[in-house]
Order: sequence, then structure tokens, then C-alpha cells
Amino acid sequence: MKRFLLLFLFLLSCATRAPSDTQPDIIQRASVIASSDRMAAIRLLEDELKSGRNDPNVTPWALLWAGEQRRLSGDLGASRNWFEQLAKRYPTHVLKDSAILGMAMVDSASALSGNTLATLQLMGDRNVPDTMNADRYRTLALVGANEGTPMVKVRSMANKAINYASSDPGVLSRVQDSLSSILTAPSTVESPSTAPTGTPEEIALKRARAALSSGNFEEAKSQASGAIETWPASSHLLEFEYIQKRAATGNPTHAGKVGVLLPETGDYAPAAKQLKEVIQLANAEAGSPISLVFGDTRGTAEGTAREIERLVVEEGCVAILGPLLKANGDEAAKHAQALRTALVTLTQGGNPTEAGPFAFRGFMTLKHQVEALLDHAFEKEGHRRFAVLHPENGYGESARDAFTASVTRRGGEVLSVIGYPDDATDFRTHVQEMTGKDTESRAEELYEIRQDARRRGIDPKKITLPPIVDFDAIFIPDNHRRLVLVTSSLAYEEVPVGSFRKYVDEEPVQLLGLNAWNHPQLVLNGGRYVQDSAFVDAFWAQSEAEEVKRFIETFNATVERAPRVIDALTWDATRLLTAAVLEGGDDREAIQSAMNKVEIDDPVAGGERFNPEREVDRRFHVLTIKKEGIKLWTPQPSLEEEELPTP
Repeated sequence: MKRFLLLFLFLLSCATRAPSDTQPDIIQRASVIASSDRMAAIRLLEDELKSGRNDPNVTPWALLWAGEQRRLSGDLGASRNWFEQLAKRYPTHVLKDSAILGMAMVDSASALSGNTLATLQLMGDRNVPDTMNADRYRTLALVGANEGTPMVKVRSMANKAINYASSDPGVLSRVQDSLSSILTAPSTVESPSTAPTGTPEEIALKRARAALSSGNFEEAKSQASGAIETWPASSHLLEFEYIQKRAATGNPTHAGKVGVLLPETGDYAPAAKQLKEVIQLANAEAGSPISLVFGDTRGTAEGTAREIERLVVEEGCVAILGPLLKANGDEAAKHAQALRTALVTLTQGGNPTEAGPFAFRGFMTLKHQVEALLDHAFEKEGHRRFAVLHPENGYGESARDAFTASVTRRGGEVLSVIGYPDDATDFRTHVQEMTGKDTESRAEELYEIRQDARRRGIDPKKITLPPIVDFDAIFIPDNHRRLVLVTSSLAYEEVPVGSFRKYVDEEPVQLLGLNAWNHPQLVLNGGRYVQDSAFVDAFWAQSEAEEVKRFIETFNATVERAPRVIDALTWDATRLLTAAVLEGGDDREAIQSAMNKVEIDDPVAGGERFNPEREVDRRFHVLTIKKEGIKLWTPQPSLEEEELPTP
């Protein structure tokens, strides 16, 4: 029993010596003293720091408050020194973020850079001295007023600054003076001249939105519940329901906090894990200007709806990245629009942007690729007549429809469209159909050819009809593996593709494809049949662009695998969304507006901005296949250029 009691007392003494998250008495005394004699408070704190005690329950707090009191006294060098010591000596302490915020406050006194402003926006309020929070929100209010942030948001930040400053008369006086123009600005409360217009339902929606934005949560709930009761079949029903939920939670909005929707469990978990790494790396390489909160959709529409609600309504995220799966993209867009929160989907299929102005797409679509391919085919190659060989699956049929529609719109012709089963391995009959080799209308022609062969001593059974090749190019929207089998069948049926010719004077037919061709194995397996074809992709790892080289180097060193096009697309989408989030702060409407204007100057997948349809306005690489590998397409030299003598 005695040994047990001794052990208990020993463990208790160890527990009391563990670093505490509770503010020690010396900080409370210093705060009281500082309100009337700041230098006396500084002496008290710095004496503790110089005493050599290094009490983990006291020293981190003394470092933070000494730095803050030095900042308030105007000694910025000493202030930053104390903040830096805290961050370096206690890298896992709860006060580490407060130290980083303190350094940003010191830096903002001389220059308010983008990184400094982002730190002021992103850091939480907890464990931060009230005076620091006061000056932080004072700065954000002044910046917001200068940049045209809605006055409701600006005044909210100004009021936060006043509330935090109230504990220190000197700071309060300074904050009130600098914010006087904001605090006395005309109210934006509705007047008869600015009352919302529209149908009664539209007016109710505008009033509910305005009440939620201004923090009048009871009014927001009242307006929304009344609208739901009055118009139960309203097209805005989901938004009214979300207004109620957001008002019930106080409508949290945290600047820089971004939700990410990925299927982290289920069949697509491995892909989600890889994209999560890419998103985190893109944020880290930019200096971690945003805070990422991940939501597991479980790969279902229900999981997507549940997680986007949690991320916005409960977590206070101001924007959303994802989801990944086509089936969930449209669902997420519908909820993001109702939540009036900008969403950038990572889906190739579906129509998420149709949900409304808050829905954007960060990935390329089949239509994007087809349009880039036909820009090249019409403008660079001079093609006007086409054939299409496609797999009978969703990908192939969607690509077929986009291709034929665009060719027709451009004034070209699609002379033949042939589908083949998704599991086919022999394509000769499909090629025969495409080239007119299996039609009864040519029976007489076949008879004459075979009779001529018999007269020349050739076995007529070995004679087949020549293909009718009346098109300039063949579009094959399939993967690189099956393309090899298709091109072998084309050559077997005597279609002049690649560098293959049955007769030397034949005009070659160019093969056209999409980014599913972009694989080095195609060069080895496709051989001469795929040479001089043309296909498009948004990302090309052999690019000489410096931004692509840096991306690949960073990716290989950190993720330890070669980046794919999906990684590059995710990287650019993350950076576009980040730029808008930093510009919009904690205002979701401002972020949505910024999404239509932001640009990145060094995309790795060709997307610098969003277009008016809220799809990425992307530049594609046009690639071709040579003996030595996949290369960027370049114009063939003219005959005159080829005949010029070498100097």
C-alpha cells in the first residue's frame, strides 16, 4: 500500500509538471499592469524569461506576451525576437500559431504582403492576446474597406477589433480612431428605395440571404421557414433549408478554410489517397496559405451531400474542392449552389457548372480535348473529311458525339461512324465496313478483279476489294493498348496509316486521338502504323517549360512517383481555388466573384483561368509519334524547304 501511494504521488507530481495549456498567473498580472504601465509589464515578463527557470508551464506564455507588449510599445525588433524564440523552442506547443501570427503583425507594420495578409486571415483567435486580435481585425477591416469587401463583412471585422481592444484603454483608443470612418459609415439596412424586387418567393429568398449575411440569424430562420411553408415545391427549397441550418449554427465562416471532397473509403480510396497528397503538396509549396479539411464522400451521392453540408455548415469552410467521381460532381454542385459556396469539381464527366454560378470545374472534359484536336486538324492539317472508329462504351460514345457535332459545326464531313464492342480484339470486319470492303454493291467490282488475277495466274481467292479511303483522317477515341490492335487491322485491310503503304504513291490517312494515347508503350507496340498521328493532352512530362520541370522535380522528390495528367490537373485546380480564397477572405460571395477573375501565371496543365462557362480555359499540347518517341507536333517542312541546299 505504501509503495502504491508513493507511486501515485510520483505520477501526480509528473502530471503537474507537464506543459500546460492554461494561462499562468504571471500573464494575468502582466495584462493588468500593461493597461496602465506597459514598460512595467515588459520588465515583469522579461525578468521571468531571464531568470533561467524555463518552466514549460510559464515560459512559452511569457515569450508570447513579452513579444506582444514589445510590439505595442513600438520595439518591433525585440518583439519579433521573442515570437521567433517561441516558434523555434516550442514547435509543438499550442502557442506556436500565436507566435506566427505575432511575427506577421510585426511584419505588417512595414509591408502587408500577400503571405502576411493570408496569415492574418487564417490564424484562429484562440490563445492569442486580445490586443493582437484587436490589431489583426483592425488591419483586416481597413484592407477590406479599401478593396471593396461588402460593408457588412468590413463592419463585422471592425466590431471584432473593438471588442478585443476593450481590455486595454490605449489600444482601444487607437483602434477606435483608425476605424471611425468604417464604424460611422451609412448603414446598409434595407430602405424603401433599395428593397428587393421580384416575385414574392424571390423577395423572401433575398431577405433571408441578407439576414444571414448580416448576422441576423433569427430573422434568417424566420424568413426561410416561412418560405418553406409557403412554397414547399420551390426550386430554392434546398437553399432555404440550408439558410435555416446555417443560421442555427451561427453561420461560421473561416477565411482560408477549404473543404476537400474525396472518396477516402471504398473502391476509389487508393486514387483519393494519391490526390490528397497532390492537394496537400500544392498547398505546402505555396506556403500553406489555406487550411484544408477533408471530407470522405465514400464514393456516393449521399456521402457527398452529407460531407459538403458538414464542411460548410459546421466547419465554416469558405470554398470546396472536389469531388472526384462523375456521379457525385453534379450532386456536389447542386448543394454548393444552395450553400452559395464556390466549388471546383475534379470530375471529367457530368455537367456540374449547370447548377449555377458557384459551381466550377477544374478538370478537362472530352469536349475540351475534342475541340483542341479539331482546332489542330482543321487549321494545321487541313482535314475536312473524317471517319470515326470507336468503342461502344460511355467514353467512346461521348467522344464520338462530341467529335461529329464539332466537325459538322465547322463545316466538315463525317463520312463513316463505326462502333466496335468494348471487349473486341479483332477489328477487321469493322474496318471493312468503314472502307466499303464488305458491301454487296461492289460484288461486280470484286468479280472483275478476281478474273483479272486468274488471267495473270494469281489465286483469285487471295484477292480482296481495295479499301475506299475517301476521308482525310480517322478518329479513334480509345486507350493506347487497344489502339495498337485497331491500327493493325487497318493496315491488314490495306488502309495507308502511319508510314505503312501498300502502294508508294498512296496518300496517308492520319490517325487522331485523345490523351488516353499518351503512353510511351504506344511507340513500342504501335510501330510504323501509329507514326505521324496526332493527339492532345493537357500535360506533357517532357515539356521544356520551367514550371513543368519544377513541378516534376518537386513531385518526384515528395510523392516518390512520376506525376500523371490527373495530378497536374489537380495541382492547377488547387492553385486556382487558393488564389480566389485568398482574395475573398471569409466572404463566400467575394470568393465566387474572384473565381471569375483569378489567374495563375505558371500552370502545369495549361489552365491559367476559368472561362465564362466556369470551365478552365486550357491550352493543350498537340503530340505526335515518331520513331524515337512521342514528340510535340511541328509543321512538316515544305518541298521547297526540303530541297534547299545545306549551307
